[in-house]
Amino acid sequence: MSAIVGVAIDASRIVGDISGIPGIGTAASCVQAIHDRCNQVVSHKKECQLLANQAAVLLQALRTYNVEVDQLRAAADEVTFVLRSVYDRLEVWASYSRVRAFLNDGKVSDGIRKCEADLNTAISKFHITSNITVANAQRMAEAVQAQQHEEVMQLQRQNNENLMEFKALLLKVLPQDDTIATELGRTSTPTPQQLMEAGQHVLTSRGDPEATTTKEQVMEVERLLSELRNQTGVKSSVPVLDKQVERVGKYPLEKGGTSEIYLGRWLGREKVALKVLRTVLVSPRARDHFAREIKVWSKLDHPNVLPLLGIVTDIGYFVQTVAPYMENGSILEYAARNKDANRPRLLCGAAKGLAYLHEQGVVHGNVRCSNILITDKVEACICDFGMAKIIGDITDSVPSATLTQTGSTRWLAPELIFDASCNPSPATDVWSFGMTMLECFTLRPPWREVKREAHVVRRLSSEVTVRPLRAIEAQDLTDDIWRMMMMCWEQDPAQRCSLTAVAECLDGSVAVA
Repeated sequence: MSAIVGVAIDASRIVGDISGIPGIGTAASCVQAIHDRCNQVVSHKKECQLLANQAAVLLQALRTYNVEVDQLRAAADEVTFVLRSVYDRLEVWASYSRVRAFLNDGKVSDGIRKCEADLNTAISKFHITSNITVANAQRMAEAVQAQQHEEVMQLQRQNNENLMEFKALLLKVLPQDDTIATELGRTSTPTPQQLMEAGQHVLTSRGDPEATTTKEQVMEVERLLSELRNQTGVKSSVPVLDKQVERVGKYPLEKGGTSEIYLGRWLGREKVALKVLRTVLVSPRARDHFAREIKVWSKLDHPNVLPLLGIVTDIGYFVQTVAPYMENGSILEYAARNKDANRPRLLCGAAKGLAYLHEQGVVHGNVRCSNILITDKVEACICDFGMAKIIGDITDSVPSATLTQTGSTRWLAPELIFDASCNPSPATDVWSFGMTMLECFTLRPPWREVKREAHVVRRLSSEVTVRPLRAIEAQDLTDDIWRMMMMCWEQDPAQRCSLTAVAECLDGSVAVA
């Protein structure tokens, strides 16, 4: 440890020295944020500290970059883009518990290598000779490698002990002749997914004639699974969460045209949002259709995409979706409560989430502020993706009919409104995201100058291209963002920009506090 400290760069001192140079304040703030996040990670700590040092070296590059102010600002923007990508990864790693960090060790290692490569490439562009010599850097890397090996081994031992404890407790409540119990007993060190499957089997089988599980045992299993999820982030092993979720309170938190949202609890502890789909009756067809889609969606993994935990069919007549509950509410609610909210940053995260969904072949279909939630860490995440199509498939209705029933006409692309054979696509999502940005910046629905939705449809049907009016008073709505929104609203779907381009535009408009 002392060897590393001896050659490490004091990132905070460099930030203080350089932050006053024109155009570099944002980059300096990024370096400080990276430095702070590195102190919060629980694994690969030394390697992350080296990343902070590399970031500081890159910042030093700008001090010696002898160019005009405009060129310096352009260079600072380029550096800031690299630094932000490093910070985004560190923020995810800092949220990991020890067990979860161990389970994601490979991803973290790959991410660190990517960050190192990006920082080195940026540093080499400026031809910087820093105070860290090649010999010192090699010495640091060797020290980190030795300490990292011991750190990983310790995490592995702790992880195995925790999993074996969960296994022993689950075997006490599983029937001895049960197939899952037999398989679990044969496994020397079970995976979190195996334990989740065994525990959920206990919960879903309660009430069956052959089940002998007591109420106390059920509560213990719920506690174990809740703790397992907190430590490992393991996902549900089954799409239907019957007998695992309870509704909290008599009245809905929100009520829409075709749905209601209630507060619920999963596994007796975890707060969830129960969305009652009042157009989808419980049926074998609905269960099977949702089960297939949830199996596909369960493979999605992105910080700006809210996972769908499953559905329940044993509370009322209608199918209810189960998702993590977000105390901050939607992006619109959050922005309305917090006047200083950084809307470009939040919308940038949402755009990244949608771009990821498109890369995975998933179309949202109903993009609007109510379907962008804000996490406890004040990050935007996309929810209810693909729901319009799945409801349409189950109820044998076209997506446009489903969407207009939910009051989404103001956000819909023209082709969805006027072509009954048209299905939601990445291009229709882009149009809707442009309307969502307008909604977020103005805190009012799109086409605010038009009172009735029928009049919105009439405007869209006009031979002359018509777009919503720009709100001059809208906070944070810059000329660059407005131009990007206009590109989202191209009449020809093929001419619309991508969500990746939207995210890049918004990222360039973000002001780091």
